[in-house]
Amino acid sequence: MVASLPGPLSRIVMSRRLFEALLSELLESPVEKAALLFGRLEGDSAVVSRGVVAINEEESPTHFRVDPTFLLRALEDADARGEEFVGLLHVHPAPPEPSGEDLDFMRINPVVWIIASRSGEYAAYQAVGEGVRRVEIELV
Repeated sequence: MVASLPGPLSRIVMSRRLFEALLSELLESPVEKAALLFGRLEGDSAVVSRGVVAINEEESPTHFRVDPTFLLRALEDADARGEEFVGLLHVHPAPPEPSGEDLDFMRINPVVWIIASRSGEYAAYQAVGEGVRRVEIELV
């Protein structure tokens, strides 16, 4: 299920291997994709244990919308595993900053959003109230 975030998170932790594998798949895809990140909350950290590349119902090279049936199944699977939906990873053609549409969805899903650019830069953000704050990414 969507994590009940205890407040602002200071970091998201995941294995470098998982991050690089997911990012590689997103960058190589001819259509825009996003990866759902599952794990647990530990204090002010989101700890990622698993990532799932989502199905883009629009099949667009410039826009993604996670297929709702896929999302429901992924959330149910995570719940059965005792995991929470703690983050999302996606790629922008521009600098790794939230777009206006990202900001709208970040407020609905206040998990950590990792945004990567096609040039290899990446940053993480979380919606907090009406604002957005940076979150540290720790690759282990």
